[in-house]
Amino acid sequence: MAKEARKNVLTVDGKEYDTDSISDNARKIAQNIQMADQELIRLQAVNAMAQTARQAYVKALKAELEKPAAEETASDS
Repeated sequence: MAKEARKNVLTVDGKEYDTDSISDNARKIAQNIQMADQELIRLQAVNAMAQTARQAYVKALKAELEKPAAEETASDS
């Protein structure tokens, strides 16, 4: 049984294109789209980390602001 060669297909708006038959410029543009998609995924992860850190800082600030004044003075000395 011979293995069937699998073609690389680019799908845009539901239309399929054989990547062997598109221009070099179209191939480069498709690569740029992939890089942009990867960067968006990375930035979403960074954003999630920053949001988590912000929430922790807000929680710490609230706890600090709710400390009684006497406790604050004792811990400062």
